Amino acid sequence: MIEGGGVPAYLAYLAGVISFASACVLPIVPAYLLIVAGAGVVPAEGSRRAATVRYALLFLVGFAALFVATGATASNVGSRTREALPFFEVAGAIAVGIAGVALLAAPRTSIGTERGLPPLLAVCVLFAGAGFAAAWTPCIGPVLAEILLYGSFSETLREGVLLLILFVAGLATPFLALGLFVARAIGGERMGSPLVLSLSGILLLAMGTTLLTGHFARVTAYLASFGTLIDFGI
Repeated sequence: MIEGGGVPAYLAYLAGVISFASACVLPIVPAYLLIVAGAGVVPAEGSRRAATVRYALLFLVGFAALFVATGATASNVGSRTREALPFFEVAGAIAVGIAGVALLAAPRTSIGTERGLPPLLAVCVLFAGAGFAAAWTPCIGPVLAEILLYGSFSETLREGVLLLILFVAGLATPFLALGLFVARAIGGERMGSPLVLSLSGILLLAMGTTLLTGHFARVTAYLASFGTLIDFGI
């Protein structure tokens, strides 16, 4: 337990940031980067960078929404979300597969537009984030363990949800920083080349398959045993 019987807000956020250094977060990073870099099919350099940021935010919103809903186990929403996790995992796998097919087809169909990818793929990015959240086995350290405990009792549900939001905001911060980095780098013409798009599409199809077959969850469960690179010492 944390001194004072509660988790300070700053510690919940900091725990989320440091969780990015967890071994079990590692498999999410390449999938995330490939998905947000899918905005590289957009021909215009300016809109390409803006689209990359939008898709990064969509992925993180999908991930965060399912993570917070799942952690609020004392609520009806939380219990129903936990029951629906297999559905979200399958939906996420299909969404990643659709994104992969879109990237494979992009050089031959001119799927990109000045405004970005079609709305259907924006929805796919959102569900992809939720799918990875459903399959992700978090490295539950002492801070997150207490936050989840707060979300498991109706008396502390509100505080638990607020702490979960802070935690996932902290976890999203490094991901968003990576998304911004990709947005700056993706302006080059080579990022939208048929070879890059085809390789990205193949890798996304492979990742969608690992989600669909449950291998992604097994890999993250194994990596969770390695903990984080940084320890709070509490």
